[in-house]
Amino acid sequence: MKVLIIPYNYPTINNSQKAIFIADQVSMLREQGNDVTVLGAIPKTASEVIKSRCFRFGRLSEEKCVVSFPAIRGMERINNALQLAIGKKLFQQFLLNNPKPNLVHVHNASCGALALWIKRNYDIPFVVTEHSSLKWEKLCEKSLSLYKESKANIAVSNAFCMHLSLKYKQDFHYVPNVVDINFFKKVDGSILKEACKTFVSIGNLTANKNHQLAIRSVQNLLEKGYKVKLFIGGAGPEEQQLKKLIESVNLQKDVFLLGQLSRLQIKDLLHKADYFLLPSKKETFGVVLIEAMAAGLPVLALKNGGSESIVTPEVGLLAENEQCFIAKINLLLKTEFQQSAIIEYVNSKFSQCAVMKALLKIYKI
Repeated sequence: MKVLIIPYNYPTINNSQKAIFIADQVSMLREQGNDVTVLGAIPKTASEVIKSRCFRFGRLSEEKCVVSFPAIRGMERINNALQLAIGKKLFQQFLLNNPKPNLVHVHNASCGALALWIKRNYDIPFVVTEHSSLKWEKLCEKSLSLYKESKANIAVSNAFCMHLSLKYKQDFHYVPNVVDINFFKKVDGSILKEACKTFVSIGNLTANKNHQLAIRSVQNLLEKGYKVKLFIGGAGPEEQQLKKLIESVNLQKDVFLLGQLSRLQIKDLLHKADYFLLPSKKETFGVVLIEAMAAGLPVLALKNGGSESIVTPEVGLLAENEQCFIAKINLLLKTEFQQSAIIEYVNSKFSQCAVMKALLKIYKI
């Protein structure tokens, strides 16, 4: 099958973690013998330029048909028009040397205008996978138009699927993001664990990712006499507030902010850890949970919309609210989890084979 992927974002040379789950899906489809092209214009704001320290625009990925363009925050109409114009040009150039794809797969309604244009001008159907946590909020009329014209709509968690179905009065199918499980899997599970237990939390340092809850939870354990450490990977606007919190409760020797990590650094960190924490307030999925469990780690997650489709009693614990999260971290330490069972569960639900079966059913609708 010839598939055209239109991503809302994509890994770049400067940020290999950006929307990595889309790149993993592309790899999965190609490994199964599909002819896959990734095509689209990715908006890049001034703050993203400064953060990445990359002042170039244009092709910044290994994919030849993915380019970035300068975008202005708050000027959505102009940004969207420019994104569509560039996307049209990329597709027309693509058709000069390639046959028409059988299907277009859009990742997020925010970049769906190009898929609509392709359908109306070239009679190529499209499907939509919605990832955006913004869709938990108010209804978007433009998204509704896209969902109505799509061949099928996909959401990446059961709760998100039900939410979108009710809000937009359209059918949504649950297909989880694919994760490169083999990359995070431990080659040797016989590493001796230290008496001091290590917790890891990965995610942008934003209010939604809620790392302060992980810090307060570990503080609670330390006050009870447990020997524990917390390592937080990620960068973002909450960094200074988190540093102040760590200093205010005198946890400089117990809680560590590691900054932005590469995929390899994340893997190494997970392999040295004992437990994984996901205190996010809202998620549509939770790729980091899968990565952690692929490394054999039991997890504790706040119920946030995405975690409920991933965490079962065999692999970890779910918390109803922040107070419950702090209480359940104690239970996490006392509960015996089987590493082999955690890895087996991840393979059965989120491996390439499992996700590919679900995705092909959607493609064949």
